[in-house]
Order: sequence, then structure tokens, then C-alpha cells
Amino acid sequence: SSGINAEYGVTEFHPPFYIFGPVWTVLLVLNGGAAWLVWVKSGFGQAPLAFVLYYIQIILAIWYVPLFFSFHKLLGSFLVLAALWAMLCVKLIMFARIYYFAGILVVPYLIWVTFNT
Repeated sequence: SSGINAEYGVTEFHPPFYIFGPVWTVLLVLNGGAAWLVWVKSGFGQAPLAFVLYYIQIILAIWYVPLFFSFHKLLGSFLVLAALWAMLCVKLIMFARIYYFAGILVVPYLIWVTFNT
């Protein structure tokens, strides 16, 4: 059990920390692929809100890391994760309306955020 497990009471149900790097790599590739499919289907001009949501979701994911791991702000990091989860739900719907498979590519990211919140 690592220090962060002991400090925050992470259960054994939580995935091991060494898996986070590979999982995030796959999730970010899928996320980028979903955005690319939407861009190919409609372009930036035809789906501006979808891309605004995409960029906000990236910013939220980046903010989470220092909030939780560096500053240990549990409430702040939880709020960022809640906003990220909501943003992913809306983005999934918007992407799926533009290109169904792009929405499907967002599902693993949403599941991961749900599972690790």
C-alpha cells in the first residue's frame, strides 16, 4: 500500500497505481480520436460547443492532478472530478449526435472517471 493509499484510505478495490499511466494513455488517445472524428465529420465551425466542451474537459483533467496529488485539496479535487464527469456526459451526448462512434469512444473515459471518483 502506497503512502497515498494509507493517507486517504483508498481501498483494495482501487486499481494499482502502476496501471494509471497506461490507462490514461489509452483514454487520451480515444478522447483525441473522438474529437478528430467529430472534426472530420463537421469541422470546428459546425460544432463549436462540442470543441469548447472538449477543451474544458482537458483543462479540468489537468487541474485535478495538482489539486489532489500536490496540494492534497480533497474537496477541490472532488469538485473538479464532478465537473469533469458532468462535462464528459454532455460531451458524450454532443459527440454522439455528430458522429455516433465518437460518442462511444468517450465511454471508457467516463467509466474510468466514475470508477475512480
